[in-house]
Amino acid sequence: MAKKLLTQGQKRKRIIQMCCILISVLAIVVGVSMQDSQLKQAQSLYLYHQATQGSITDLYQDVEQYQGRNGKTKTRDVYYLRYDFSVANQVYFGEIALTAEQYTEFAGQQQLEIWYQATDPSINMAPFKINEQLTSQSTVRRALRLAMFIIPATVMLYYLLTLLFAREPKGYLPEGFYSENSWLDVEDGYLVVLNEQCLSALSIHKKHLDEVQHLYQNQGSWEQILAASHGKLKEIPYSDITCIKSDHSSDVIAIEYGVEQVARIEFLNPTVKAHALVRLQRYLPQRLILNTHHFSRLRSIRNSLIAIVVLSLLLAWVSELWLSVIIATILLVIIRHTISRWFDPTVRSLWVDLKCGSLKLPPSMR
Repeated sequence: MAKKLLTQGQKRKRIIQMCCILISVLAIVVGVSMQDSQLKQAQSLYLYHQATQGSITDLYQDVEQYQGRNGKTKTRDVYYLRYDFSVANQVYFGEIALTAEQYTEFAGQQQLEIWYQATDPSINMAPFKINEQLTSQSTVRRALRLAMFIIPATVMLYYLLTLLFAREPKGYLPEGFYSENSWLDVEDGYLVVLNEQCLSALSIHKKHLDEVQHLYQNQGSWEQILAASHGKLKEIPYSDITCIKSDHSSDVIAIEYGVEQVARIEFLNPTVKAHALVRLQRYLPQRLILNTHHFSRLRSIRNSLIAIVVLSLLLAWVSELWLSVIIATILLVIIRHTISRWFDPTVRSLWVDLKCGSLKLPPSMR
């Protein structure tokens, strides 16, 4: 079997995926280890301890804020008991978290039994809390409980890192993802083919990208690829094309054809798109003329600046954690794009129908 070729973006995604898996495993192991240390301390107190009567100094209820699984800030009642006891004329203090039932049981009581280490009385605990820890869940169940919180957070981290660092880089033609008349985009799920009479743009279902990639890189037939894609095929006759728009920094070209129909054709990166445009020009009708527009720096970043202002205001207003993370991620991507366009202003190429009598961009493609 031929070796599967990967793009730089795919390679980066694999590295990020492996790192996120490693982070999840380490976080679960560390969490369980911390719980095990508390359990060992409870076992030590259970086996080797001195007992004394402590005085209940405070029994109180408080309200605690926490982040729910959906990221929303919620509140809950929490209960605590504070106590002190003396050993060899030295006073030691402690605090215990209670359940609502335990809080009710201790109401009105003045004392409780305390176990402590003879060599270090600062290590102490109430017997009922020791019993709770000793009868706690097994290591596997505790690991599963930790995983319920750690894995969703790691998945969010994976998508954040992928968005920031695993986009396909510009300036290269990846081997195995293009030919003289076809271009495979595994990032957005598109295959573009230049046939004799029309441009074929095939959208690929994300679950079948690997299968299509294997067929493409192993000279699979067009019929096999079409069947394996489980997507939609759009065919644009060259004779129907009235306008093409392409920005040099974008991996997308917009094609107007027929009666104000517009198709967005996506490629792996701008270099692949430029490679395709050179070959597409050979099939275009002679009535289409190329015109190039060089944008100013301010014009290039105008829309991005508006988006940055709107998202910044939205970020300051939103209180939900998960929504703040999403907005902040989008904001980072837009800021990076804005900086790039400031140093490399947009150059727009337009192929416009001479019969229109104007080189203005059609309304449907502005």
